[in-house]
Amino acid sequence: MSEDVFGNKFDEMSGDLVEAVEENFQEGSQMIESLEADEILERSDEDLDGAYEQDPAIQDRAKILADFSPENENKILAVIKNESLSESEISSLVNLGKKDIMIALARSQKLNAAEIEALLPNAPYMAVKMLIEHQDIAAVRDKILAKISARPELYKEMIAEYKGGKW
Repeated sequence: MSEDVFGNKFDEMSGDLVEAVEENFQEGSQMIESLEADEILERSDEDLDGAYEQDPAIQDRAKILADFSPENENKILAVIKNESLSESEISSLVNLGKKDIMIALARSQKLNAAEIEALLPNAPYMAVKMLIEHQDIAAVRDKILAKISARPELYKEMIAEYKGGKW
């Protein structure tokens, strides 16, 4: 009878031990999978960083947009015309306050309401015209009207188009 008690206890203990080993094995497997996933992510980030550093076109674009100079202005205008810019790039270009750059942004980039609002105060006539022709101005129509109404002699053509229902 004592053999049965010890045998049953041994079977219980070995069952518990097997269960604990299986749990530890599963946890270890999950940790390894997690570490492998982290390593893959780190390598992909390094690959992207390396690609960014190695791609001269990306480096040139960043350099061109970061350093405004009169010699660089034509390159900036080409980037605006041919590439889709991020919100931060558009914001930094708007903050330059250069008329040609504002006109190019209004003509060639897809601007959101906040970007249009930032551009409007210093926008020259042609930039306002390009905003009306090329952008979705529904959210900022009132602000554009306020700008053109302040100088009706300058914006008489746009005011007539507005009254005619063209925008």
